[in-house]
Amino acid sequence: METLLRNDFTSYYGLPVASGILKKATNLSYFELKDDVNLIYPNNGDGIAKYKNTNSLLVNMLNYEAFIDTLPQSFCQNRKKCDLIVYTDSPQYFLLNELTDTLPKYVDSFINSYGLQQGKREKAISQLKSSLFDLMAVSTIRTFSDGFDEKRCCFFNKKPNAPSVIIAVLAFNRLNTISQNGLQMSNPEMEVFGFSLYEYSGDQSLSLSQPLK
Repeated sequence: METLLRNDFTSYYGLPVASGILKKATNLSYFELKDDVNLIYPNNGDGIAKYKNTNSLLVNMLNYEAFIDTLPQSFCQNRKKCDLIVYTDSPQYFLLNELTDTLPKYVDSFINSYGLQQGKREKAISQLKSSLFDLMAVSTIRTFSDGFDEKRCCFFNKKPNAPSVIIAVLAFNRLNTISQNGLQMSNPEMEVFGFSLYEYSGDQSLSLSQPLK
């Protein structure tokens, strides 16, 4: 994937070949991610996105936002981009991650002295969707992602969300599953590419050992 970004992505958009891309990998049974130079944090609470990897899959992380920011200003200026690309060495998981550490009152739209403001969830979904569109426009990257069993766009918020996030139509006997493994949301524009949209907050984690579709 690193080579596809450096060569194919830049070629498709008429850009010079990219230089270094921040990439790291781990097979830890539990880890957290943060969009900085370290990327991977083994201790609970040190990162933002929480991952359970009980089968010790080799998981790769690319700092996609940092990669976009190295490209010419004419391309990256005002371009919406998610934080990370996460994928397993085996063809099981391909994930786009947007990370934040936002108080629950700012996750949905809110009003301040400047008026109505866009909530972090809406902003994160927009960033994930735009990144997905940019990536899937490159045929070799789409072919690469199509080889994975599970593809997700994931919004992670370190702060626990307010109870209102659990909407009333969800069956009572699913609440424990939702609280552990995040909340799936409908997004037809992402689903066209075979991606599902998920939100994780607080102690919710993405399990890389849960049954695949």
